[in-house]
Amino acid sequence: MTAPRETAVTLVSRAKIDGRWRQPGDRLSVDPTTAAELQAMDAVLEGEAPVTDATDAEVAIMAQTIADAAVKAAVAAATADLQAERDEWRQRAEDAEGETRSLQAQLFELEAEIAELQDAAKQGAASEQAAKQDKGQAGEPPAAKPASKKAAAAPKN
Repeated sequence: MTAPRETAVTLVSRAKIDGRWRQPGDRLSVDPTTAAELQAMDAVLEGEAPVTDATDAEVAIMAQTIADAAVKAAVAAATADLQAERDEWRQRAEDAEGETRSLQAQLFELEAEIAELQDAAKQGAASEQAAKQDKGQAGEPPAAKPASKKAAAAPKN
């Protein structure tokens, strides 16, 4: 068994403790035996029970440890579903972000392809227009050339 420990008491009447008179309202630390004697004389506040030895303190510490563990387990059980749901939503958000990045990359590729096709269409239209102009010039009858002097001098019938 461990050694006795001191306990705090508040006096409600004058009492001689360790050879000194103490006044009402004084709060002191005394050994368990003195605390029990003061309580027997009704010299301490009602409700202050002296600790008889360190075993009571050890029991109190153990009880507090058990209570803390019980509270921790209850909180963990109560929040387990919430944490699982939170983790699921985080995963969904990550998946959605990945899909968004993938779709943005596809969009950029398609926009680049559209730009290339538009450039090719413009170049094709320009080439076609140039070809039409060249063909149009080649298909025109030659301009009337001045006839030779002999042909011009010959009478027409």
